[in-house]
Amino acid sequence: MIPRSSWDRMRGLSLLAALAASAAGCASAARVPAVTTVPKNVASEGLATAETSNPRLRDSLARLAGAPTAAAHREVAAAYRALGISDRAFDHLKLALLLDPADAAAHDHLARMWRDWGLPQLGLADAHAAVKQAPQSAVAHNTLGTLLEVMGRFQEARRAYEHALALDAGANYASTNLTRMTALEDAAAQSRREPLPAVVKP
Repeated sequence: MIPRSSWDRMRGLSLLAALAASAAGCASAARVPAVTTVPKNVASEGLATAETSNPRLRDSLARLAGAPTAAAHREVAAAYRALGISDRAFDHLKLALLLDPADAAAHDHLARMWRDWGLPQLGLADAHAAVKQAPQSAVAHNTLGTLLEVMGRFQEARRAYEHALALDAGANYASTNLTRMTALEDAAAQSRREPLPAVVKP
């Protein structure tokens, strides 16, 4: 597996090139070159069709072309992700962070993407960055909890879910996660209490 630091440098160069092209006044929204190290859920074939036929994506790309802000890149990322085009969504979230490294929402969504790709360890830095930039966000703490849970760090995940609920008592998603975490911990404790089967000798 490519180390996260090397991967970030490689991907960053690609994204900087795309940002420069956008700033130069491209007629359409920045097209980020594909890099094969990004996990892909959907091939890029037919992408131009999606960009013109899907109203949400088409309109968000038009707004991005008019005002290439971090928020506009996040909007485009959300539209791509809704279509299952995760590699393009990832690229636009990274572009959002190039424009605004303190964008907690972009960090949060990147963390979720790494988690959903089955690589939570690569998203942990983004999850912590989201919490750092938005310490009062129940959503950010919950996302951090989900990554920790997937990594088997149950006690830390529990604390993250509890923190989310302390910030927002109505955060049903965090409450659901905390309930599941309790069940997982109880099951693990029960398995530790059960005696090992006796060794049967012939």
